[in-house]
Amino acid sequence: MNLRARAPLALAFVLGVPLTACGASESPSPHEQGGSTSAGGAGGVTPMGGSTSAGTAGSPLGGSNAGTNASGGASSSGAPAGGNAGVGAGGQSGSGGSTSQAGFGGAGAAGGAQGSSGGAGGSGAGGTAAGSAGEAGAAGASVSGSGGSAGSTFVDPNDGPLGWASVDADGVPGTTGGDGGPTVEIRTADEMVQYGEDSEPRVLRIMNDLTGAFDIGSNKTVVGANGDVTITGNLGITGKADAMISNVIVQNLKINGVASEEDAMDLRYAHHVWVDHCEFFDGPDGNLDVVYQSSYVTVSWSKFYYTPAYHPAADETETADHRFSNLIGNGNGMTADRGRLRVTFHHNWWAEGVIERMPRVRFGEVHLFNNYFSSQGNNYCIAAGVEAKIVAEHNFFENVNDPHIFYSGEPSAQIVATGNHYVNTTGLRDTGQGSAFTPPYPYSPAAAESVKATVMANVGPR
Repeated sequence: MNLRARAPLALAFVLGVPLTACGASESPSPHEQGGSTSAGGAGGVTPMGGSTSAGTAGSPLGGSNAGTNASGGASSSGAPAGGNAGVGAGGQSGSGGSTSQAGFGGAGAAGGAQGSSGGAGGSGAGGTAAGSAGEAGAAGASVSGSGGSAGSTFVDPNDGPLGWASVDADGVPGTTGGDGGPTVEIRTADEMVQYGEDSEPRVLRIMNDLTGAFDIGSNKTVVGANGDVTITGNLGITGKADAMISNVIVQNLKINGVASEEDAMDLRYAHHVWVDHCEFFDGPDGNLDVVYQSSYVTVSWSKFYYTPAYHPAADETETADHRFSNLIGNGNGMTADRGRLRVTFHHNWWAEGVIERMPRVRFGEVHLFNNYFSSQGNNYCIAAGVEAKIVAEHNFFENVNDPHIFYSGEPSAQIVATGNHYVNTTGLRDTGQGSAFTPPYPYSPAAAESVKATVMANVGPR
């Protein structure tokens, strides 16, 4: 990381809980040119909501893994009052039988009761005050000032990542980020550099907007303090072939790549990375790329798009038509990527302005389930290139062209596509040429027809 000043600062450390990234440039082919917990002590506070009891470990985004007060009483050793309906997989909303997303937000004073299960829950927002009633009944309360999302159906982030990031491999037991380390409130670029680049376990709670190019080291959780925190520039998780970065979680952030020289976020020589509830837009070379032997990555509940005003910086080599979102593997000759580039995309939304790469894959084993694709006017959505193995299931494609293709008719690629839902789509739905792979982790995809509503209601920072 090359930001200059690293002035010593008096930071507020909070014993907290756990809750990263610039892509490789590539000349587009002719086809791509085609369209314009941690120690409790006494009453620790979790970074993103959820009170703890007797200082026990909290969870990254509301809810506590242990010792929560489900009915909203004060915690026993000095934590702010506030119950938590987001225990484990989340509490049930008062009139919605589906899981409640508890606690994205700041400190609140009191918690609401955990509701009993009920009928079909909606996806309405929780109360604006801590513990106030949500649209579908009593919102799952946390220390969060904004309460939980009543009746939402997404997988609770407190359970950790689904998909490849959950797999024990490369000497790492899944992805836990800064678990066990202190929480540091980050307010300046210099603080981000000082506390973000080493390998010490640490939760970096981003309190306000930042501008710059930031590198994140191993064993970190990087989380926005609220749903509006934006990093303008680049967030990179970049190691070396003989010194990879590992065990990183990025949650609850908006990343605007327009000021980046390359991607909004990229992973190079990194493994065990979980990107969750984020928003990526206007990345000149890409929004989020996974390249250079990176692997065991999960991207969940995130949105990718390009704004109408998007234009690369004056010194950028890409054009305004290079709105290519996600590249997995950056070269046909990168044979060192074989056996790597294992990535799961679930419950994401490729929205307006994306022309291609949702994602485009070389060499990797990429699993996409319960995603929503609606980028009208695109060239293609999912593309399987050299030696790619793609499993695409229970996704919702609407008003898009070429939902899934063998890139340039690539004969070494394999696609398995099952249970997908297509509405007003045109072009290719390529499948076959092999059985791809069987995901080695548990997951339970919802019916594709339900994906649009669920994803649109729950993606992005909260």
